[in-house]
Amino acid sequence: MLRATLKQSQHDFEGSLADLDRLLAAHPALAQARLTRATVLSVRGRYADARHDCEQLKGLVAPIVVMGCDATPASLTGNAASAYGALVQVLAQGAGSLDLREWALTLAAEIAARRDDFDAAERHFHDALALDPHDAYLQGAYADFLLDRGRPRELLPLLRDATKNDMLLLRLVLAEQQLPELRESFAAHREDLSARFDAARRRGDSVHRREEARFRLTVEHDAKAALILARENWLVQREPSDLRILIEAARAAGDADALKNASDWVAAMHLEDAAIITLLQVRQ
Repeated sequence: MLRATLKQSQHDFEGSLADLDRLLAAHPALAQARLTRATVLSVRGRYADARHDCEQLKGLVAPIVVMGCDATPASLTGNAASAYGALVQVLAQGAGSLDLREWALTLAAEIAARRDDFDAAERHFHDALALDPHDAYLQGAYADFLLDRGRPRELLPLLRDATKNDMLLLRLVLAEQQLPELRESFAAHREDLSARFDAARRRGDSVHRREEARFRLTVEHDAKAALILARENWLVQREPSDLRILIEAARAAGDADALKNASDWVAAMHLEDAAIITLLQVRQ
């Protein structure tokens, strides 16, 4: 279990799945292994398999865990409304520990944002941050929400002290880029982040290909380099944010094949993500 979790954190998803498969073959009722496998399967875009694992959790864990497990794969395969409704209902019942509620609220916020329900997304993000204002994943998700809403200044107090985290530093750079009075801070953070990506590449670390693709495209305006990174990243992980940077880089580079592949994926999965669908509908 520990080795599978470490491999997951290093984005060795296939290695993680191999360990989890062996573990669950011997201990099919091990809930943590099944939840972790469902998470990894969702990241890999194997949504039906992920939902099967979530179904197997019934009777082993609290309903909020089952609902949270199923929310991501369900919401990415044409069932966003029902997945969101189930999360909201279980949260309204006051179920779960603070950690579980923060996790479920974050999931609800992301689904609401993909459905263009920005008021609900904002409410869920605020409720989640009230429970844990230092959760890096939550901070990054809310930062992306604010960037999409054209509110970069609101990121500053959220991320100003989180610059040790590459993922969060990227969001801070993207916000500072839009604020002329912060050009000196932007330049320093941009140089720092570029050096971190270069260092990661030299040591063979490819964990942050998605973030580097966003950096190369949005900050350095290098569409070709961004598309290479986005394509490499898409081979490994297939979450909505991975698809979005692939589409954005493909549009900037004028790569029709990559855009068609992205469009085919959206159609095949019945993906409900307003931002991604809008990107695909805009003419080249």
